[in-house]
Amino acid sequence: MNKSMIYMENIQTDYNKIYKNAGQSLIEAVVAMAIFALLAASLASLILGSLDLSSAGGLITQADMLAQEGVEAVKTIKNRAWSELVYSKSAVTSAEDEWRFVGEGSDEQLGKFSRQILFFPVYRDSTGNICASNVPDAFLDTESRELRVRVQWQSARETDNFVEKSLLLTNWSEVEPALP
Repeated sequence: MNKSMIYMENIQTDYNKIYKNAGQSLIEAVVAMAIFALLAASLASLILGSLDLSSAGGLITQADMLAQEGVEAVKTIKNRAWSELVYSKSAVTSAEDEWRFVGEGSDEQLGKFSRQILFFPVYRDSTGNICASNVPDAFLDTESRELRVRVQWQSARETDNFVEKSLLLTNWSEVEPALP
């Protein structure tokens, strides 16, 4: 064999060693970058999700306090004058250190929250238990009302959220005691 032939074989062997595995390194680099990108995206999603959840928890607490304030305002008005509970939907306001209804159909806008105070009639059956209005022998209990206070807001992701509290209000000064 001549020297130039041996030299060419060595060059070909060196070429195969160098360039045959070159594509493999590129694939390894792409796979490593894809894994890193996936891990980074997962970590970012986890962090942002926990921040969003923390923010949502604070908003829920605020909304719950506003709903409870609405319940307490209505209870104060009821204790002062049952005859003021004539609305089906109203807002409340504190005027001259006294809670008052704003008027039929009104809502309150409290920053990013909206509060609705809703009243519903209460029906009873012949035994005095609360029932639906379509139950046979159901009658309207004029001395009771169902109260629902609903506080709504939109989250940062523009989803609608709400907290609702309900309570049965009764005019105890007009309720006749049960006979033994």
